[in-house]
Amino acid sequence: MDIEALIFSILFGLALLPFAWRLRRSGAGGMAFLALAFWIAITIGVSQATRNQRPPVTKEADLTHRPIETPSRGYASSDTCRSCHPQEYHTWHNSYHRSMTQVASPDSIKGDFNNADIELLGSRFNLQREGDDFFAELDYLKDWIPGGEKPPRIRRKIELVTGSHHMQVYWYSEGRERKLMQLPIIYNFEVARWVPRDSMFLRPTAKFSDEEGRWNITCIKCHTTRGEQRVASLNSMDSQVAEFGIACEECHGPGEAHVLANQNPARRYAMRDEKQIDDTIVLPTRLSPKLQSHVCGQCHGIYFDQVLDAHNAYEPGQDVTAERELVRFGKNPIREAEMAEKMGPDYLPGLFWSDGMVRVSGREFNGLVESPCATHGDESRGVMSCLSCHSSHQHGDDPRPLKTWADDQLKPGMRGNQACTQCHESFAQEKELIAHTHHAADSSGSLCFNCHMPFTTYGLVKALRSHTIQSPDIQANIETGRPSACNQCHLDRTTEWAGNQLNRWYGHEIPSYTEEHRAVSTIVAMALRGDAGQRALAAWNLGWQEALEASGNDWQTPHLAPLLNDRYLAVRFVAERSLRRLPGLESLEYDFLGPNEQRTETVATALKIWSRQRPKDSRPTLLIDENGLQQERFDAMISRRDDRDMSLLE
Repeated sequence: MDIEALIFSILFGLALLPFAWRLRRSGAGGMAFLALAFWIAITIGVSQATRNQRPPVTKEADLTHRPIETPSRGYASSDTCRSCHPQEYHTWHNSYHRSMTQVASPDSIKGDFNNADIELLGSRFNLQREGDDFFAELDYLKDWIPGGEKPPRIRRKIELVTGSHHMQVYWYSEGRERKLMQLPIIYNFEVARWVPRDSMFLRPTAKFSDEEGRWNITCIKCHTTRGEQRVASLNSMDSQVAEFGIACEECHGPGEAHVLANQNPARRYAMRDEKQIDDTIVLPTRLSPKLQSHVCGQCHGIYFDQVLDAHNAYEPGQDVTAERELVRFGKNPIREAEMAEKMGPDYLPGLFWSDGMVRVSGREFNGLVESPCATHGDESRGVMSCLSCHSSHQHGDDPRPLKTWADDQLKPGMRGNQACTQCHESFAQEKELIAHTHHAADSSGSLCFNCHMPFTTYGLVKALRSHTIQSPDIQANIETGRPSACNQCHLDRTTEWAGNQLNRWYGHEIPSYTEEHRAVSTIVAMALRGDAGQRALAAWNLGWQEALEASGNDWQTPHLAPLLNDRYLAVRFVAERSLRRLPGLESLEYDFLGPNEQRTETVATALKIWSRQRPKDSRPTLLIDENGLQQERFDAMISRRDDRDMSLLE
């Protein structure tokens, strides 16, 4: 019975009560009984009528054209958790984990499907909504040969969506079993517009592809709960999941036994009174620090089995490295050679810096396991885990808005030095902190993260903090091309300057420097002659607010402006964002997907604005003198740009 019928029934019953009560008082009990029977008959009739008017509900198991939710193997779904754990359910339901994969609906779809006509990179898309359904008209790319006749047009219903935080990807049915195809344009929330999928990832060229079966083969592993690929071939896929999105049981393990055991309220209250541990479910907070991190690491890691073997079974509470083989780049040459043979020689370099440090987002576990904070100390106190800083649920005493917590799921205070001083207690004292950092206590130079977790990871068209926690090492920076923490704040300083500071303060050995290390700002050199990954990091750094405060904001324009014409669309996107943070350029007209002539004109406009407000003193490390940009030195650096093809596999 729907809500309107229920309200009608209640009101009708209430109206009959005085009449039945008077019949009862007058001794006409039979008539009162008839009134009650009449009310029941009316209720049943209304219920049946409303039921007949509603469209039939399609059961998930009856769907044959997309992956389905079928809780099995002891999985019970998050709905069973709600009644006993309302606070935990509420915060999880508002997290981006929950909405990582969703069935397409008016609640889940964030992109503009209001009969939107989109033209990108020479292709047309029409996006429509019909009731609660969403459709896309597009070119049929499967089996199409570029340069041949125009591909045929198709119209497909959107079935699943991936993402809800930064951008959203859409999937439609291929038409054979449960295989999905990807809509090659995605909706970016930051700029509120449709963009090519490849433009939001570091790729050498942006091309449209339907990513045939990618969701069934790859995304299902970490964007769902208990995902089972069930892929017999590219044309035979029966993918099923316990639940779409990253739900309760992805972190707590299968919950059916827990639900059954706790249907007895006497058991629940007895265990609570006696403070017993319920062994029918996994609580990550009660695991050892190592196994806590393994719960997160099952998805936030890079494993050989993702490419070379079957997806090994892992459930929370287990040692993930016993179930799956973690890639520790440079430490297993035989397996790495196997992966390179299957995926190509650029596959692992698209995930790691040359010294083995992970360089892409979503793989934080690989960084954590290389960190002394997670490998030294004893299990009871000194070992860091993911849950040292993050929390899967927002606690009731956390005063922050739910959306603030959900952004990174950090515990209160974990955006500051408390994250480190919870173990390194002495640095909570201002005197000790200043003596260690050689910076004012309230400056960005005394924020532990900025030195020990610098922004050397790339993903989501921005720089992110490395989760390999270590001290600055200029020699490693020189060997890998990774920017040092010192130079990420002090944008105007050279590699030699950073090395000399670390030598003077901490006794670091001074490495061998090239002429460029001595003469040119590290970040400027990366922006002008670095590879695509380095240019993306440099472009982000040149607009980072803390770096602008440390290095000034009146000189960056000539180093950022050329990146508006970079052949990597993601580099253009990052450079535009940073450029708009500089004075006088907030309203610059620019479209990173626009034609070359338009972008070239924007570059000229930005440089003209800068010429009117540029610094008047000489700054040789920035290729600037009293007359402006030192064009000859500038052009010489760009001529040595590392412009080889590369892809970062975030």
